[in-house]
Amino acid sequence: MVHPEGFMTIRFESLVPFLGQAMHARYRMPAQVPSSLQGVRLPTNYIGTRWTNCSMFTAWFVAKAFDQRFHGKQWQRWQVADGIDSRSGPRYGPGVVRQWGHGTPIADSPSDGVFLVQYFDRAPVAGKPKTFKGHSLFVLDHDASTGKILTLEANLASTGLDGVGFGDLGPIRSTNAARWRSRVSQTWASRVLSKGEWHAVRLGIDHSTVRTWIAGQQS
Repeated sequence: MVHPEGFMTIRFESLVPFLGQAMHARYRMPAQVPSSLQGVRLPTNYIGTRWTNCSMFTAWFVAKAFDQRFHGKQWQRWQVADGIDSRSGPRYGPGVVRQWGHGTPIADSPSDGVFLVQYFDRAPVAGKPKTFKGHSLFVLDHDASTGKILTLEANLASTGLDGVGFGDLGPIRSTNAARWRSRVSQTWASRVLSKGEWHAVRLGIDHSTVRTWIAGQQS
């Protein structure tokens, strides 16, 4: 299928096996990726399925999804906050995906599509005036009537995930996305627009295949 922006899209069912590889990883810094990445030289202890975090998971998932190689400083730039600025275009991970030709920027809110989002808080980390806490996640679906979103992300135990899972629902090792609209409270405004700086791209993934996958989880 061809994306409205002109690039080819992939079907989500081809990506589901990657979720299986990340299913049992718990959250930790530093983290691991389940398998090696093209163009990235990682220490052997950074490759495995025991630990994960948000930026490592999203970078690995997108690179595997589109069979992409990291070039130049793309790996280092995936999520490195260098201060709050005006968003003239996607930077960090979303910017890398755009360079690869697999994502197009969005303005203020999602519509039909699958999105990679990275955001940074307004206040810097104590003692580090140029370091800002950030997060990297996927938005798999969006309910226009309520603004609710279904996210796929790696996050802390305090969020109810302790690894890879669906925001507000739980880790993928113990739950699914069935009937997510009635089960989540998070919205695009609460998760993204409330942040000091955010960047997002619509990915070259056929959104209808995501919704078909979600519907297939109904019990």
